[in-house]
Amino acid sequence: MKTPYMTAVTTVAALCIISLLYAHVSFRPKVMTSSGRQSMNAEDYIKAHFTSKTGGKDTHNVEEKFIEDHHILSRANSQQNSEANQSSAETPTNNINLTLDAVPQDKQTNEDTADSTSLVQEIQPKEATVLYNDSAPRADRVSRREDPIPGTLEDEDNYELTEIGFPNKPLTIEEARLCDRQEQTWLKGSMYRCQDPTCMKCARHDAPRKEEIIKAFKEESFLKERMALYQKHFKPKQPVTVMSVNKGQIHLWLNWVCSCEKNGIPVRNSTLMVPTDDVAAKVIEKNNFLSLNLKWLSSLSFKIDAEFEGADKSGWNPHMQGHSDINSVTIIVANEIIQLNYTLLLHDVDIVWKRDPRHWLTEAAVHRDALAMFAPRWDALGVANSGFMWITPSRRTRIFMQTLENLLPIKGISDQQLWNAALRHYKFRQITFRVLPLKQFQLLYDHTLRRWKSLKDDAIVVHGVSHRKTYRLASAKLWYFDESCSAFEPSFVPCNGEFFKASCKV
Repeated sequence: MKTPYMTAVTTVAALCIISLLYAHVSFRPKVMTSSGRQSMNAEDYIKAHFTSKTGGKDTHNVEEKFIEDHHILSRANSQQNSEANQSSAETPTNNINLTLDAVPQDKQTNEDTADSTSLVQEIQPKEATVLYNDSAPRADRVSRREDPIPGTLEDEDNYELTEIGFPNKPLTIEEARLCDRQEQTWLKGSMYRCQDPTCMKCARHDAPRKEEIIKAFKEESFLKERMALYQKHFKPKQPVTVMSVNKGQIHLWLNWVCSCEKNGIPVRNSTLMVPTDDVAAKVIEKNNFLSLNLKWLSSLSFKIDAEFEGADKSGWNPHMQGHSDINSVTIIVANEIIQLNYTLLLHDVDIVWKRDPRHWLTEAAVHRDALAMFAPRWDALGVANSGFMWITPSRRTRIFMQTLENLLPIKGISDQQLWNAALRHYKFRQITFRVLPLKQFQLLYDHTLRRWKSLKDDAIVVHGVSHRKTYRLASAKLWYFDESCSAFEPSFVPCNGEFFKASCKV
């Protein structure tokens, strides 16, 4: 005899099973039925609802309407399922559930009865062939992947961009609303906590400086000169390493140069340097690296600080404004590289290469827009370390990078916070991004230094983050800027080479 308690439990269990089956039917992915018709899913319904009811405009009040109409959607799905099952009973086929996105249209007719193994192999993307060779003469160098198979993720230029999933044009400061606490609630407590949704009121003291840098750097004759320089030296989609440097950190850049020389990695034909003072420009030229000239600096009403060496233990020093100016220019150049269809490796100078990372990054970036080193600190506003980023050229990344440049006037000292704020912006959720594994792309903190012996063999790239960079690099035996390197210049060695003295804080 059933008790009321047992009856209640049985009823609840039955309702749960019915709900699960109901959800499975209502929200299944698109499939092609044997009759050749697409089944509707929730995403299609919402898109149609936006188009017909709101003219494609964003709204925050669709949930109630969606629940109200949900039963209509379920009945439509159930009806199409019945038709599909009836048709399937009449025409025997293999039990293969093929999505529209996976199989080209011309494969969905007579080949439905093909062997499942051969069909899956057929629709898999071809293994990409990396044709880039940095050591070859410029005229012979090629940097591209083979043409993508139509219908794969790499064929993304055929996809329609919408205001709901991704902006179809770069966002302005007013459109991004980076300080809107309703749309960007995760930025609360950060530098983007201004009461003005556009952030402009809080950036009014620094914005004119950024706008002056943008205007000077993008002066028409200098802009044309840069475009011609890029196209002369780089092939389309070639990986271009972009670095900015001043006098204060030239020793770190020279250490990177020497690390590549020591480990037999050719980099001169694929690196673009952006100096911000005369001393840095002369050192770059002496070492035969491609460099932008400094004529744009004469248009500024202020000087960009040449003495910035990096943050101290507190994360600040009197020369931080110079750091802000330099990383602003870096974003402009990075945007230009992507707009011209080159692959971008955005690179800080406090890094060493133990092995060439570009082949690893090329393979890891298949079907991805951006890769970045890990940023473990909460104040970065995200997990992307903007000191080492690999970005592939596409319609999405061109819109994203131009947006980033548009947002420069509201950027504070940190470019990393702006990068993460943009990557996590709700309108850029379709950017495919991953963090690089720490095992191969190491951050050299004190705690990693203490166990460096167990980590060093796997590292491809090592980033000397935070303060006392030369001390940590030297402690890990990653200081290559010495007499054995062709780029060695004794006057640029910090602390006269006595990195382990307490007084050496560079």
